[in-house]
Amino acid sequence: MIAIIFGVSGAGKTTVGKLLARKLGWRFLEADDFHPAANVEKMRSGHPLTDEDRWPWLERLREQIKRSLAAEENAVLVCSALKRKYRDCLRVNSDVKFVFLRGDYELIAEQLRHRRGHFMNPDLLRSQFADLEEPEPDEGVLIIELGRTPKELVEEIKTKLDAKLQAAHCVMFASMKAAASDDGIVRELMPDIDRTLLRENLKLTFEQRARKHLRVLQMVEELRRAGKKLRQKSDGR
Repeated sequence: MIAIIFGVSGAGKTTVGKLLARKLGWRFLEADDFHPAANVEKMRSGHPLTDEDRWPWLERLREQIKRSLAAEENAVLVCSALKRKYRDCLRVNSDVKFVFLRGDYELIAEQLRHRRGHFMNPDLLRSQFADLEEPEPDEGVLIIELGRTPKELVEEIKTKLDAKLQAAHCVMFASMKAAASDDGIVRELMPDIDRTLLRENLKLTFEQRARKHLRVLQMVEELRRAGKKLRQKSDGR
């Protein structure tokens, strides 16, 4: 699973993201580290990035997400992702979960004022809110309300991610049950999915369940491929 923490500058993405990654034992990824040199130079000179500037950066992030998922690597990525089209680019499959750190202008400005050694031009913060496209219900984004400690925010994120993970396993279970009822070969090949995806899962912590999730997806896909091969072999006789 890749958890993408997003929101405006000053929302606390890096603080929350690092704490979440450390608590889960996941890899931490900072989106700013993926900017091409031209973007870095432009930002240093005080010029805002355009959408044209951002697309190569987003493609780099998308490729990193693909590599992490292919390697069965869970990770936390912090990224502004203010616009829906940016989030759509990064959502390579259902194992990418977005977490929006939501707070109004006054709350974020107050957080910034209390940051040691940090100054943000009020105009820049206002421009962040002007660019922000809050997630629509159909995006399936986890919304976390700011105004609490990072530790409290991380605990809520963990709880909500865990609920999404269990829901995904229930969907897989139902899908495999349906396939088994329609296909005798799949029914013979299918292991005890009820034990693997549901009963055993209830005994696991979120961290254990998340580590297991990608492997479970592979098992389901391997089962489907095996069933297809056997059907082809049977049809060829």
